Formats: sequence, structure tokens, C-alpha cells
Amino acid sequence: MSLRFRRGSWLFRDDNGMLKPNATAGDSLSGDKEPDGLEFQARVEKSRCGPPLRAARLRLDFDGAEFDEAWELTQAAVFFGVVDKAHGGRYTLPGGKKVHGEARLRQEIESDHNLIQLIRSKMRNNP
Repeated sequence: MSLRFRRGSWLFRDDNGMLKPNATAGDSLSGDKEPDGLEFQARVEKSRCGPPLRAARLRLDFDGAEFDEAWELTQAAVFFGVVDKAHGGRYTLPGGKKVHGEARLRQEIESDHNLIQLIRSKMRNNP
């Protein structure tokens, strides 16, 4: 198996403790603030035992914090079609409720246990 990793953006913690790309820092680390993480892409280039050209977007937290389940659930909700993503960061939840921004989507998913169960069941049922 041959994997290719591509660096994405540096991540910084906001006031809520959520890792986010900092628009002011850009891709360089010339600012005063140290990054708290890195977002990158892993892609399967060649594989004898599975399909090639599959990619995943991953986050690496430098602080060694616990696994960020809420971020993973937001990404899985969009990927499996539980939540519809429109242009400009607008998300439509099941039932028609619309939210703007990934942070607000994260709050909605964390507060709704039925939505968490729906996302997990879609993840289990899709190969």
C-alpha cells in the first residue's frame, strides 16, 4: 500500500477550545501564536488489497488532547448525507433546521442525541 500525505492548514484553538484554521496566520508560522494542531489529507495511491485513490481528511492535535468526537461526527454527518451542506458554510439538519458555520453545527449535533444515533447508524450501515 502506498500512502501520500499532504499538509493542510495549521489549527489554532478559539475561545471555546475548538480547533480552527486561523485566517490571520495563513500558512506561515511567522505570527506570535504557536499552532495547536494540523489538518492534513491522507490518500491511498496504490493498494493490492483495497481500492486505490481513496482520501481522508484528518486532524492532528499537538496538545495530546482526547479524541475530538464532535468534529468527527460533524464530518461524518456531511459525508453520509445526514446533514446537507450548502455553499457558504450553511448546513441543513434533518427536519429542516438550518445552521450557519461548523461551530454551530457541532453544538447542534452535541445537543441532539437522536441525531448522534442517526449518524452512527448511517456509518455502521454504509460499507
